[in-house]
Amino acid sequence: MNTLQKQVDPKNLGLRADEDIREQMWHRLPRWLQPILTEVTGKAAMHETAPWRWTWWSRLAVSFFWLTVATLASAWLVQQSPLWWLLFPIPWVVATSVMQTFQTGYLHHASHRALSGKRWLDRFVGEALSVLIFIRPLAEYQPEHMLHHGRLALTEDVDLRFIANFFEPGKSRHFYWAQLWCMIFSPVFHAQWLANRLQANFVTASLLRRAAAAAYVGGLAILVIYVGIWTVFFAWLLPIFVLLQASLLLEVVTEHTWVRRDNENARLSIANLTHGRFFGEPLPSRDSVVAWAGWWLRLGLIHLPSRMLVAPGDLANHDFHHRHPVAQEQWPNAAYARRDDLLQSHEGWPAYSETWGVFVMFNKTFAGLSQLPCDAKLGHPETYGK
Repeated sequence: MNTLQKQVDPKNLGLRADEDIREQMWHRLPRWLQPILTEVTGKAAMHETAPWRWTWWSRLAVSFFWLTVATLASAWLVQQSPLWWLLFPIPWVVATSVMQTFQTGYLHHASHRALSGKRWLDRFVGEALSVLIFIRPLAEYQPEHMLHHGRLALTEDVDLRFIANFFEPGKSRHFYWAQLWCMIFSPVFHAQWLANRLQANFVTASLLRRAAAAAYVGGLAILVIYVGIWTVFFAWLLPIFVLLQASLLLEVVTEHTWVRRDNENARLSIANLTHGRFFGEPLPSRDSVVAWAGWWLRLGLIHLPSRMLVAPGDLANHDFHHRHPVAQEQWPNAAYARRDDLLQSHEGWPAYSETWGVFVMFNKTFAGLSQLPCDAKLGHPETYGK
């Protein structure tokens, strides 16, 4: 929903709760709800104390638990009458969110050696998870991701190349929205992405990785024999080969604004390209049952699924990660780490900025692209003009 985008002034934190969505929640909702609201919105309140400290392995254990529950729930729904099938979106959203977290969370931080800090263990976890969700091996992903950090939104950035392939500069926001929806539902787009995943696992990967991928496919074939093709398809194949790709698309489009100016230093560029992505809306201005019921429904049916599919895990605070890429102790508690950095005046860095609401996130990216000349080349700031 169109809610808010702003810069955050550390000198005025928490002073105007009516102007800050998260502070409204802190002042007007029960204290026991605050950790849950932090997880849902992605942002910690300024005076909130974390009830516990997550570690990478405790986060990973909880992720596996929810993936198991969601997969079993989908398998159970396959066996029920068609009326029950209306519930499929619930386990699908959960499974897709966890799978994306395996890629953009654990595999991502493994590439930074920011899980255990032990190279062999981080590499093992990263490779194992990449096999499980059948994406590029860590060995292929890591060097490209390091380049992404060093050359963010420039031509060498692989993520920027992906954006440039599908979103031409100088178009209207309506054009970009239409393009996004076409990609989400395009069989050609998904087939091309799947072909890239197959190539990464069976062609360009190491011999050991190819053997692991073959064993994985063999295991799925055996599973089909025992439980049936439709159970495997709806419980695993559809989430992993279609829904995960759609979710990763939504994430990468909003991860940065992708338009880097050539007259900015590195830190200013990172600050301008990356912002906090938070999920929620202002609390009702009047205390009525209808207003509060609508607010809770929108939080549960719009903002929570958006959080799970667009920026799960620590991705809501991705701007903190680009400022502190190897924050081994902090990233599992990224909402609090970003808040603490903000309270400490983010020394040496420009101000943090944030957006609230999934539509604002996409429009922020699309607005930057639409303001460029039609002949601009993404990754070449010198072509952007004034």
